[in-house]
Amino acid sequence: MLSYCLRCVFVFVLSVLLVPATRGQEAVETTKPTDQATSEPTPESTPKPKKEATPTKSLEETMRPEEFKAAGLDKLSEDEMQHLDAYLQGYRESAKKKAAEQANSQAQQEIKKANEKAAQAEKATEEVKRDAAASRSKLDTLISRVDGTIDGVKGHAVIRLEDGTVWKQVNADEKYRATITDRPTAVVMHTTFGYKMRIEGMPEFYVDPVVRPQ
Repeated sequence: MLSYCLRCVFVFVLSVLLVPATRGQEAVETTKPTDQATSEPTPESTPKPKKEATPTKSLEETMRPEEFKAAGLDKLSEDEMQHLDAYLQGYRESAKKKAAEQANSQAQQEIKKANEKAAQAEKATEEVKRDAAASRSKLDTLISRVDGTIDGVKGHAVIRLEDGTVWKQVNADEKYRATITDRPTAVVMHTTFGYKMRIEGMPEFYVDPVVRPQ
């Protein structure tokens, strides 16, 4: 209490001593020429104010007074509050960094999954193309034997081969007698105008596939 009173007395005495000096200085300033008093700095000489970074709000500034008091934070010293603010600031930055890393990791995983699906789709497409090419290759030239015996073709013949394929004669006017009746060799050729079958011992004739090769 005594030190407080002494400080008050010191402030009062200091103000009494400074008042005359201040008034004298004001009087001197009023005697300066008018042109100096009215002179304004040129726009070039006026430095532009620098934008300062917005300081991070402390915990006390972000909380309502009643919340701050209810949490018991009003009992902390200024130094303790500074340490708490610094800790929370570091925690927030760490949480933001971790969230960004998790988002980046998730994005990389999604990209990886998309690439894997694209690769699987491409692989499946290639397999379909290979199978189709293999089927076309089988149909381009097919060599097998007649499954069983054959007497000939009479325009509407259905011929089954040992490889499981079945062929139906196209032209009704193509009638030929077989010279080899027991399991003769049969060749199917894919031409520009369709499929032709040539059975051993008979002329070739046009056919359509009923059961295609597997």
